[in-house]
Amino acid sequence: MIVRNRLLALIYRIVAFTGCVLMLVYIANTYGEGIALLACNQEYLLAYLITIIFGLLILVNAIDLRHGIKGIASGLKMPLLFFAVFLSMFTIITQLVYIYPMGLAKNWLSEIMLVFIFPGLMVLDWLLFEEKGTVKLFVIPFYMLIEAIYASFIMMRPYIWSQVRLPNGTYYPYDFMNFEKYAVYEVWLFVIIGAISACAIAFLSIGLNNLLSKRHINPLKLYEIE
Repeated sequence: MIVRNRLLALIYRIVAFTGCVLMLVYIANTYGEGIALLACNQEYLLAYLITIIFGLLILVNAIDLRHGIKGIASGLKMPLLFFAVFLSMFTIITQLVYIYPMGLAKNWLSEIMLVFIFPGLMVLDWLLFEEKGTVKLFVIPFYMLIEAIYASFIMMRPYIWSQVRLPNGTYYPYDFMNFEKYAVYEVWLFVIIGAISACAIAFLSIGLNNLLSKRHINPLKLYEIE
């Protein structure tokens, strides 16, 4: 399903971008001086990435309006944009499947913003305005490489900045990475399970992307939905 209306896409992206900026300001005020350390959380990095993406989408979308209101709104290269979509799905799923069942959620408003609202805005933009079926499975190793680089930094950070703990009071942004709480083999087992889960979600999200490309629905002529 694609909404073939460039103006509608532009309005959504402007609203989403504005909301992202306001949420980042709120989160920055909430964490104060600890905001820099919050960047160790993948959800926070994703929030920045999504905000930047919406800013770029507004630019290309506005330029594309010269072709008229009706039509598919311009976007970014899908293999790159879909990385943010995959991370958004991964964030929402892990929150629902792991964080909440394990009782690790703090239920802070900023946490809800980071794990649901930011990713939700990105997934909704993909569902409504992006062409489907253009992302191939060969991008998964590149996605996993980026995730591996992030995980390596998180593992090395306590040895580089040994005096600096994160806002949660530990050296690690996630409970399953905490070597102070779990044995080494347990942490690495959790990391392997996380990597396998990420691969599975990437595979399923790309499969969904391809599946949606084969379904064409046009119930509303007004918005040119195909």
